[in-house]
Amino acid sequence: VISPVLNAGEYCLRFYYFLYGQDIHKFRVNTRVGDRDTVLDSLEGNQGGSWHTYSKDITMNTKFQIFLEAIIGGTDNGDMAFDDVYIFRGRCIA
Repeated sequence: VISPVLNAGEYCLRFYYFLYGQDIHKFRVNTRVGDRDTVLDSLEGNQGGSWHTYSKDITMNTKFQIFLEAIIGGTDNGDMAFDDVYIFRGRCIA
């Protein structure tokens, strides 16, 4: 999942995620500027059988995109999901 191009500034990224099972590998939060990708966070492994909230302030000085990337393990023994992705201007409020 990739955002539209966002103007420079301060943003809050918030979503819910679910990583459960034996063979969960990685779920990454990235930014893209032109053709350059940067990993902001990497969530790895079994996070238990419940939904969790992810929230991060992102400040960029140029136009950019945010994208979410799931990297699966070697088998289908796990579940990865995300829901309710919000990107809004300003800092995240706890």
